[in-house]
Amino acid sequence: MFSYSARPRPSITRLAATTWPIPDHEITLDGRALWGKTSNDISPLGTFSDSVDGTRSLVMAKVSTKVDAGGVVLRPRISVAQVHESTDAYTDGGGTAVPKVTTTLDQVLAGVEVQKTVTTARGTLTLLGALDGVWARSTASGRVRSRASMAPPRARAGGCRWG
Repeated sequence: MFSYSARPRPSITRLAATTWPIPDHEITLDGRALWGKTSNDISPLGTFSDSVDGTRSLVMAKVSTKVDAGGVVLRPRISVAQVHESTDAYTDGGGTAVPKVTTTLDQVLAGVEVQKTVTTARGTLTLLGALDGVWARSTASGRVRSRASMAPPRARAGGCRWG
């Protein structure tokens, strides 16, 4: 089985998700792309106002799956995203030349959620836990900053029905 959906919207170029069921698990691909022009009004000192145009874009993609591993359900996932904004160079109301400014943020997230349902004398109990890692990099007109982090494991108990 193959399913596909796309809904064009104003200012959204493409919004789509696709799922392929495979025995014992499924793979889901999700992608989004948005871009457009900006018109910015800036009043840096409160004495004059400047207008400058620019562009923005957002691109995201995610791959996830669900695997039934003998009583334990695993949901591994990875996603990538990029946000990009650029403003044109201009001369402000005070006569100062302001250079073009470009800013980009890249991010990668990888993780897994684990789910285990146990039967007790009082009903069923669903235990959930997850571990995620994030890498991010930002650039602003040539300066680069990068960082990686690992989210602490999180766990919660839910879906508890007693009786």
